[in-house]
Amino acid sequence: MAQHATNTMSDTLSKTAPIIAEAILKGLDPTDEGQRKKAAKSLLGKVNWKGTYQSSCDLAETRTEQFCEEITIPKEIVATLLLAAGGKGGVTVGGGGGGSNDDLTNWDGTKKKDRGRRM
Repeated sequence: MAQHATNTMSDTLSKTAPIIAEAILKGLDPTDEGQRKKAAKSLLGKVNWKGTYQSSCDLAETRTEQFCEEITIPKEIVATLLLAAGGKGGVTVGGGGGGSNDDLTNWDGTKKKDRGRRM
């Protein structure tokens, strides 16, 4: 039974990952339904729909919007994904907003050591 729950979570993450990523790249909050919809709409706008029936385009848009309404993305998941990505793209999970190297901290909250690297 636990395996089924794991597969379901994995499936959900694989389906929501593009929306989460687009939201973060656009400075949106993927935990907020309205902002998830904006991110999804942005993704759909990147699709080349040439040669696709209008009804298929409409169905894709409607179903994607429904999907955004049905899912819940906890803030903890987003924070974990951002930490796993190493805070790439200037996105932070709180605090100093990506300041200088003097502000960087390790996973345990201790201050990072200056390695003498300067840009």
